[in-house]
Amino acid sequence: MSRPSEADTVRVLLSRILVQAGRVDEAGALVDEVRGRPTRGSSLAGLLRAEAMVRRARGDIAGAVQSYHESLGAQDHSQPSRDLASTYLEAGLAHRDLNDAEGAREHLRAAVDTAGMLGSRDLWQQAVDELWQLDIMEAQRLMLKPYLPGSAVEELRGGEAAGRLQVATVMFVDMRGATALSGTLTPLELAEVVSAFLGPVVSIILRWGGTVDKFIGDCVMAVFGLGSSDGAEEATRAGLEIIEYMEATKEIRRRSGASVLEATIGVNTGEVVAGCFGPLLRRDYTVLGYHVNLAQRLQSVAGSVKHDRGTRMVISEATRHGLRTPLPLSPIDLRTLTLKGIDTSDLSAWLVLADEALGGTA
Repeated sequence: MSRPSEADTVRVLLSRILVQAGRVDEAGALVDEVRGRPTRGSSLAGLLRAEAMVRRARGDIAGAVQSYHESLGAQDHSQPSRDLASTYLEAGLAHRDLNDAEGAREHLRAAVDTAGMLGSRDLWQQAVDELWQLDIMEAQRLMLKPYLPGSAVEELRGGEAAGRLQVATVMFVDMRGATALSGTLTPLELAEVVSAFLGPVVSIILRWGGTVDKFIGDCVMAVFGLGSSDGAEEATRAGLEIIEYMEATKEIRRRSGASVLEATIGVNTGEVVAGCFGPLLRRDYTVLGYHVNLAQRLQSVAGSVKHDRGTRMVISEATRHGLRTPLPLSPIDLRTLTLKGIDTSDLSAWLVLADEALGGTA
């Protein structure tokens, strides 16, 4: 199958602009012209989206919905993109025009989530605004989602007061060298570096099903497994992806003169109390307990253990036991360390050998 020409790509983009300008017949002619030639991949997705826009503008809503679905099927969902978020948004509006409230909600929710992953505030706000017209409660939930752990909003809506016991996996990811950087950078420069660190870390955590509990300066506390499995596998895989990302971007940042990003990661699995805590004037949804404290202490251990990689992860015995896929590990003798509030006499911890786990890519 031949590769779509650059001219056809321009025609598809122009057709979308013409629809927005109200010149629907001209847009339709361009779409028909490109439709007559072999197209695939992202070019096919773009063509189908343009076709859907033309159909919707002409009042063929059912045809538009079909074209939007075909466009979404042709797009790569493994990585969020502005095209994907926009297609979800437009598909939601087409479903709304078809009086399909559930289909509209589903696609608008996907638009909000995709735009949020991208950090595309304009698309995110537009999708939330459209959803507000359909379902105020759902729109409010999605508006709170960036600020609260996922299960917190449901608990607040349900009126539950305080916590419930459950097994989960807690992760702390801290940026190495932040204190030293704070002495050499202005506050605004330091904020830019911290944002460059937190952005990919949060994206990876969310991709593996984790919930960001809170930010503590340049440190992220995340929870995996709330309401499902214990989260040990997902948290550890997220940690490995963070290590892979930090190592992959290290040389690029060094060559560009940017600060090299490195992290220390601590992961522990155990019983926690999850819920809303604090007085009515100011409440917070979080997890509490010994196992949260241990995860934080293991993150500190990761910073002090001898290792040839700047970014490293230490997991507890409970997390190791919860792994569905064994990983190459090296034992750490905690008896020689002092961990505040933690009795290390009968405690095991493991350094994840990321080079071996990632096939030598870390």
